[in-house]
Amino acid sequence: MSHPPSALSALTPAPYTLTPDSLTPHLLSPVRLDTPHPLLVGRGLAEVAHRLSGCVEVLTLEGARLLRQAGAFKYAAAGDLVCPTYDATGQRAGWRLWPSPSKANPTPKRRAPSKACGWLSKGIVWADPKGRAVLLWGEQQASVQTLVIAEGEPDALTVAALTEGLEGVGVIGLCGAGAWSPALGERITQWAQASKGRAVIIATDRDKAGAQYAAEIRVSLGAGVCVRRAAGEAGRADL
Repeated sequence: MSHPPSALSALTPAPYTLTPDSLTPHLLSPVRLDTPHPLLVGRGLAEVAHRLSGCVEVLTLEGARLLRQAGAFKYAAAGDLVCPTYDATGQRAGWRLWPSPSKANPTPKRRAPSKACGWLSKGIVWADPKGRAVLLWGEQQASVQTLVIAEGEPDALTVAALTEGLEGVGVIGLCGAGAWSPALGERITQWAQASKGRAVIIATDRDKAGAQYAAEIRVSLGAGVCVRRAAGEAGRADL
């Protein structure tokens, strides 16, 4: 004998399968200049936020609901920032979340998606359009002569915003510890060796951990690749 579903189960939303490409434009909104996100203001990017279109977006109410329902981010809320992530071949791998500051948590940390949603969490990067073109081996990669590899999305966004008007500069950001992979090294080496004059700038933090990370990246790039380390103060990767 079957039993009717309880009132509680009837009110429980069905699980939602969220693919890396599910966050379509109607679930996101562009970063606004009149009311820039506090995280962008804190990094001095308020006046150049419009240059980051497609690189960082703002969750709408519906977008946040779907992320919670899919189990990707338990506490996603409208107004939070999200950044797309890519694998070593430039394919969309998922999203990373930057919660909005609150009184209870004035300096929230970036969040990786829950394993429950099935998105990649290792070996992924954030990339601006030219940085992604290098990974995709698309038509635009031919115009990229310098690739900046930054440690973390915040530094990568800063570099991307400041170099957006410069021809031939692409940017990728390593998403957390262990983001670098042999596959990334192989892909970037392929791009660097395909044309003379191409260079890689490693912009990791200027501390011991950053130096070790930079050394790991340098070793994994092929022989003959022009690699430079960005100058900057301790704990920052300023170009």
